[in-house]
Amino acid sequence: MKRCLTFLPFFLTLPAHAEDIDLASRVGQGKWALAYHRVGELKPLHLKHREDGTSYTCIKGDPRTKIVTWIKSKGCTIHSESMEDEVYRMSGECVLKWWPGAHIPVSVELKPENMHTFTLDIQTAGNSILGFTEHTKATLQGPCDPEAPVSAPQGKQDQNSKS
Repeated sequence: MKRCLTFLPFFLTLPAHAEDIDLASRVGQGKWALAYHRVGELKPLHLKHREDGTSYTCIKGDPRTKIVTWIKSKGCTIHSESMEDEVYRMSGECVLKWWPGAHIPVSVELKPENMHTFTLDIQTAGNSILGFTEHTKATLQGPCDPEAPVSAPQGKQDQNSKS
């Protein structure tokens, strides 16, 4: 019995995994404005593609499910999830629409600031040829539009720029 108690503190400090992640206490329900800045880069040639804009989505129910679905809709696959020190972390890989066919390892961090705002950062992890970063600032706008389906985006305003 003493051996089991010796390892108890170790297990209590392990990060929460997907089934234990509760974002509902950190991310409010309703219509969210997602203001994003993305940069894709072909590093050897110093070619960059930039994209800025705002999209809107409705979060009802489990925010984790909605956020994972949104990230997957970007062409990303999630391999692991954890909640550490109030930061929701994911790792996986994404396929950039600017360079299709190339799977890029990425890390994702969602940092709730309060129930009305959070930031989401996606960045490449260890790819010397292709790079990608996305910084999104999410702000709760109010209740979801009643006529919009819960799973669909509620509008999009993009200002694309290339360099």
